[in-house]
Amino acid sequence: MKKKAQMHVEMILSFALFILSITIIFFLLNPLSKQSSNKMEINIIQQKILDKVSSEIGIISVITTTENGCYEFPANYITEYGTDFTEFQQENLRKYNLYFSEDLSNTQTHNILGCEPTSFSFGVYLTEDLVVYDKVTQLITQYNSEYESLKDELRLNNDFTFKFKTKDNLEISELKTTKSPPSGINIVANEFPVRVIKSSGEIQELILNIQAW
Repeated sequence: MKKKAQMHVEMILSFALFILSITIIFFLLNPLSKQSSNKMEINIIQQKILDKVSSEIGIISVITTTENGCYEFPANYITEYGTDFTEFQQENLRKYNLYFSEDLSNTQTHNILGCEPTSFSFGVYLTEDLVVYDKVTQLITQYNSEYESLKDELRLNNDFTFKFKTKDNLEISELKTTKSPPSGINIVANEFPVRVIKSSGEIQELILNIQAW
């Protein structure tokens, strides 16, 4: 009887060890687990790139009663926001967007004194996090010339590359890193839409593609 009980316990222990071994092997070899880890890593890379190339931009829109009309920047706006802004005229020639940021060119052309108060109207002041074109080109220059030190600066373990494309999937040569992923290895990629502002105030709707390995 004792022998049977002992054999029963040994069978239970053997089965438990077998299940434990299978679990460990599955965990180590599970491709879904690796994909999840890689996905998390590329999300970190994505956020660090965006932190490097984005800025919070202040925006005020102005509508004039006539095309190419003038406007006068209100005194209370000067007190609150200053006069360093970049003006961009929209396709609707009655509308201007004024962008407040040290990362832009701060050019203004239609801020003319003496406009009739009824000839223009201002919208509210808003802020938006935008990718800044000049910051992207600076990061690409740093990437191409000081790649390893950039990785250290960003505290990244994985190698990575990135590029910007139009919505028609056309690569933009000046917004693309020179490094290419090596062949024969697993590469994790992610891409998503971004709004990119040039120093002139022009905004482009682009796609940022990131690859990591």
